[in-house]
Amino acid sequence: MTFKEALTRYEKDLTILTDANTSMTQGIYAQTLPTVWALDVLPTPALALLRILSLLDHDRIQESLLKSDEARQFVVTYPLASDFDEVRPKLSKCSLVSRNKNTMTLSVHHVVQDVARQKMTKEEFADSFQAAVALLASNWKNDRSFAFGHRLKDWEVADTVVPHIWRIAAHFRVQNPTLTVVSLEAFITLVT
Repeated sequence: MTFKEALTRYEKDLTILTDANTSMTQGIYAQTLPTVWALDVLPTPALALLRILSLLDHDRIQESLLKSDEARQFVVTYPLASDFDEVRPKLSKCSLVSRNKNTMTLSVHHVVQDVARQKMTKEEFADSFQAAVALLASNWKNDRSFAFGHRLKDWEVADTVVPHIWRIAAHFRVQNPTLTVVSLEAFITLVT
C-alpha cells in the first residue's frame, strides 16, 4: 500500500483505532503500526514534542537542541526545558522515538514522522515549524558565523544542526507555511 492508502484504511477501520488507543492508554507495550497512528492519546506536551521531531532530520537529534523554552512562543504546549526529561519517555514508551543514552540523541522512524505531519492542521504545522526554527536558531546563535571555520568546535556545532536545517528547508519548500516576520528572518538566517 502507499502511505495515503494506509492512512485512508486506518481512518476508516475503527478496530485499528480502538486497539491502538487501548494499547497506549493502558501502557501495554505494543510496537505495532496502530500504535504509531494513535497520536491523539499522547499527553499534549509529548504530542507537541513529536510534531517538532517530525520536522527535523530523523536521526541523531541532540536532546540539547530540544531542551529550550524558545519553542513555547509558538507552541505553548511544548514541554518546558525543566520538564523535558519527564515528557520524552512518554514517546519512547510508545516506541515512537528511540533514545541513545550514550550520545543523548533521539531517533524517529520516517513513518512516525510522516504520520505526525499528516495529522497536523496547516496552523499546527506552521506553529511547529516556527518552534523548530526557534529551537535551531537558539542553539546555533553564538557559533553560526564561525560554523565553517577551522576550529573543530565549529564543525561539531554544524554537524549537530545542519541536517535539521536541511530538513526544515525541504519542508518549507513543500508546505510553504505562513510565518511571522521574526520566524521568517530566523529561518532565512539559518538556511543562508
